[in-house]
Amino acid sequence: MDDTSILNYEFPISERYRIMLRLEHLFQFSRDRINLNHPADFELFLQTLIEISELFKRTAYQSELLDEIQKYHNYLLGLMEIPSVDKIALDSILTNIESSSKSLKKFNIDAIQFFKHEIVKDFRKRDALSLHHPCFDMPLLHYWSNHNHALTRQTMLTEWIEEFAPIEDTLLLLLHLVRQSAYPKSEITTQGKFLLNLSNASTSPLIKISYDANLKVYPEISGSKHRVYLRFMPVDTNVDCDIFKQEIPFELTVYHLS
Repeated sequence: MDDTSILNYEFPISERYRIMLRLEHLFQFSRDRINLNHPADFELFLQTLIEISELFKRTAYQSELLDEIQKYHNYLLGLMEIPSVDKIALDSILTNIESSSKSLKKFNIDAIQFFKHEIVKDFRKRDALSLHHPCFDMPLLHYWSNHNHALTRQTMLTEWIEEFAPIEDTLLLLLHLVRQSAYPKSEITTQGKFLLNLSNASTSPLIKISYDANLKVYPEISGSKHRVYLRFMPVDTNVDCDIFKQEIPFELTVYHLS
């Protein structure tokens, strides 16, 4: 496959990793807004950080994330007994995990300064799902969105998102380690479909599908934690999906925790 035309899709097998990928996406979306000066981007930034905090609290995800990173720590610690392992590199990874875990354990999302700013308090009182508030609705937000110096605003937004660093750093570290745990394998669908059996979903929390975008299809995945059903659907809506039987070559990566 031509690297310039490759599309990658990651699919979580477990609910923990579904939330993790969602949080990763929300953090990246927030950071992408920091240096943009359109008023709508300021509101989107606020809305996204609030969504991160609500998702984090609603799912009690702090303990979930700590449990997941501890499992990986224990697995890597066991590798120290293998003579061929690069113990210096492994020790560095273990130190990073321990540092991230320590910061996350001390983290209290309700105590961060972000929620104490008048803009944020005012924004949360309103309908958070409604964007593009008129100036008479939220005058303080209008001031910061339109009339304050861009550099000052960017500094403030950076300070706000950095308050969430214990969450972001831990989940990014864990996802980085998981994404280094496997290599892609070439596969092909049979009549447009592919069935993947997973022996243990707890050690296979995430899979990746890579294929040539020039094929003009997109993947749909369904199933349970032990069996995953993949089919490719045509992008062209004029093609009958029920009779789409094309064989699609793709690369499958099944990530592992151990």
